[in-house]
Amino acid sequence: MLVVVVVALVLWALVQMVALLTQNQKMENILRVLVEMAGVMEVVVMPVWSHLLHQGVG
Repeated sequence: MLVVVVVALVLWALVQMVALLTQNQKMENILRVLVEMAGVMEVVVMPVWSHLLHQGVG
């Protein structure tokens, strides 16, 4: 269940990024979105990933 939520969040973030890129090609916006993506990955994915590793799934 937790993995499904993480995948949904990542897909949503990717959709947001693509929408922003197609809407506005400015480099600063692209960099800002990439930084936000990295932040989301760090906050959301890493705890889940370590949790899965501790359970022996990964």
